[in-house]
Amino acid sequence: MLLPRLVRMKATLKFDGGARPTNPGHAGFGVMIHLQDGQFTKTEFFSRYIGIFTNNEAEYAGLIAGLKYALELGVREIEVISDSKLVINQVKGNWKCKEPRLKVFVKEARALLDSFERVKIRWMRRENNVAADDLCTRAIYAGMNRNPFIPKSIKDKRPGEIVDPFSSTKRSAGPAHTSPFVSPIK
Repeated sequence: MLLPRLVRMKATLKFDGGARPTNPGHAGFGVMIHLQDGQFTKTEFFSRYIGIFTNNEAEYAGLIAGLKYALELGVREIEVISDSKLVINQVKGNWKCKEPRLKVFVKEARALLDSFERVKIRWMRRENNVAADDLCTRAIYAGMNRNPFIPKSIKDKRPGEIVDPFSSTKRSAGPAHTSPFVSPIK
């Protein structure tokens, strides 16, 4: 159950994207959104396999999906945290984006960030982003296991699950993992 839309909902968005086993490769992302408003708090998790993309494209896809979901929930103030120095610094305008394929992502992310009343963006170390990384990895391997063209030698022996906030059901690519980071969306 989602929190009711309250006067000033705040959120902390952590995300991670990746590509396996090569870059570009099978890509996905994982997103955690910690919602807070006065006495109410809730953490939402979701992940998605997105196909064949680069690691940086997957990072941006995670950021954009997380921002869209936060806006859908009525979030007005957001703190964005990632272990991707490239994404954080390009979105903040500290680094120029030279890759034409990424320019579209940068533009969309900045436009979404402009929709919030207050934004804070910061980088964190990879080891502090384990939950989003775990969701990302599970989504990638779940997607790879559904693809009949992937050689069995690179498929995960224990496929994960994809948690989708825009669907009322979880899709499993095989036996479900038990993880404190995967939360069913209701």
